[in-house]
Amino acid sequence: MVSLNKPVPGVTQDFGIAAPGQDWASLLNAALDQLADAANGVPSTMADVAADTGSAFSAQLAARYVQSVVMSGPGIDPTGATDSTAALRAKFATSGAKHFQFPAGTYKIDIPEGETLATFTNRSGVTIDASRASLVNNRSYLLDTFTPIFLIDGGRDFSLTLQSYVGYTLADPATKLGYLGAILVRAINGADGIRVDATATNLRYAVQTGEYGDGSKGNCKHFDVKLRGQMIGYGFAGYLASAVRVDMDIDGVHRAIYMGGCDDVRGIVRWKDQYVAPIVALCTDALVSGTDTAAQADPIGSPTTSRGCSNIDLTIIDKGSTTTLTATVCAGISPSRVDPVAHRKIRFNVFTVGTDTVSTTVGGFIVASTGTPWSRYPNQWEPWVVLEDIEISGIVDHSAQTAASNSTGELYIYTQDPTNTSHFATVRRLRVSDLTVLKSPASSRSVYVVAPGATDPITIRGVDATGSTLVPIAPAAAPFVIERSRFASIDNYSTATVKVGQACKIGKINGGAPVAATEAAIASAGAVITQKEVTLTLTGASVSWTNAIPPGSLLLGVQGKINTAITGPTRWQLGISGDVARFADRSVVTAGYVFGPSSQAATEVSPKWYSVNTTITLTAYTTAFTGGEMRLVMTYITFPDIT
Repeated sequence: MVSLNKPVPGVTQDFGIAAPGQDWASLLNAALDQLADAANGVPSTMADVAADTGSAFSAQLAARYVQSVVMSGPGIDPTGATDSTAALRAKFATSGAKHFQFPAGTYKIDIPEGETLATFTNRSGVTIDASRASLVNNRSYLLDTFTPIFLIDGGRDFSLTLQSYVGYTLADPATKLGYLGAILVRAINGADGIRVDATATNLRYAVQTGEYGDGSKGNCKHFDVKLRGQMIGYGFAGYLASAVRVDMDIDGVHRAIYMGGCDDVRGIVRWKDQYVAPIVALCTDALVSGTDTAAQADPIGSPTTSRGCSNIDLTIIDKGSTTTLTATVCAGISPSRVDPVAHRKIRFNVFTVGTDTVSTTVGGFIVASTGTPWSRYPNQWEPWVVLEDIEISGIVDHSAQTAASNSTGELYIYTQDPTNTSHFATVRRLRVSDLTVLKSPASSRSVYVVAPGATDPITIRGVDATGSTLVPIAPAAAPFVIERSRFASIDNYSTATVKVGQACKIGKINGGAPVAATEAAIASAGAVITQKEVTLTLTGASVSWTNAIPPGSLLLGVQGKINTAITGPTRWQLGISGDVARFADRSVVTAGYVFGPSSQAATEVSPKWYSVNTTITLTAYTTAFTGGEMRLVMTYITFPDIT
């Protein structure tokens, strides 16, 4: 047995201690080489050692030697003055090699369109340590093709540590970032276990897996991506990927993270400055089977199948962007195809604070479809597209700026086809929780939550949107439940039922649909207080609010305000059939006048129980209305059955 503490005949290198600045990997390989020579009669090559079955010791040394390769030698220039591509490729092609060590330095490479620096097919345990090395690739790319520096085709447990990568600077990132350039690591065909820790500048993708038009290329899993960099089209882009962990910080993105049919994606994404497309962190569907070409020709006979995203939990932080689109948002969900899919258990925590110079137009979250590129889908949403257990939280604050903010709005959820409104996604258990949404005073966009296909209550809890209007659209059977939240107003012109619970502050309620103020009920028993309002344009002898009072309700009172001065009569009455002055009989017609139960005369009676639908009528006294506008607010109690 050879001891490293004793001299070995034929070994001239003292490899016990490295000299200052000496490369340990080079030292170890030199030592192994000399040990093998000494132990086996100085063979001409390490292959001779491996072939020599007479010495188990030399065979072990040879195996270790072959597995570990130092990226140095003829043709490899660590100063970056000359191109090292061919020699590096030869080193990566070493038979049986698993561990590749780059000595400190800068290495110039030139990778043509569609080629790689190294391809690892069905290999396991490959480790590239370039933690003190920089790769510089000045090749400019003109085609929309995949050009990976490292291609992982199947296999498992690949690791890359890279001090830095620097690529060619795009002349027009506003249209080309994410479309042209190299890929640092591309994984396909079920590769398992991809670890990347790198800093990079000027890449199309940092880590990319799967393919938009070919579902068989995906299904890669167990990614651990730590990335810092600038001008990277996509930090991570995956189709049908799973078990992805990200920690990214990128200045200049097309999308920081793209998830097509991905499962179990978690982590944090810090970014600033966006180009080309508006959603920084995107969840969409991915092709599983079929082809778009065949499906376009025969949608029934050759359909595509797709998969949605699931188990996503990401924090998306805008660090302060100076280059954005007018509709840039931190995160969102948007379909690529309208196949039957489900997006389930998706949580985004978004953060952006805008001023007139930084992050001015950055919004928080969006669910919307701008239309797929495939004409076989006549509508942008269908009920077989399911959004389930989606939750949004965070801070979107534009209150300190005077310029208009995001053109779509700070929070925009629209799951309905914009032209064919009878087609919409199925929405289950949508939650907006612990979210601050403060818009710019110059912005007029409301907070839209449009979910006509909702099947469960939509929860809005802990939302501070003091300056914003909420526009809720959902079936009456799927109520909006609002708790601990603040809005300037609610525009409820749909069939949505809005239940305003504890610790809420709503400045104004517009529309004819009911808005209920509720507290927690015991065993489904208790009173439900509801407010409804309407604005009446005054013309003719009378104006009616048809079926304003629902059956089975205790009317507490009717309040009103003259928005626009009444012309025509000098006196008017508000009441019901058979009691035309039940709520008010006034001779005031000036704008701004208000009335209600607190100012009722003895002949004007509230409250009262109503067992049938009842219409409230505003009647002109003697002379017909010729103009004016009056806003009415009605408050009543209903008593649901005990269950």
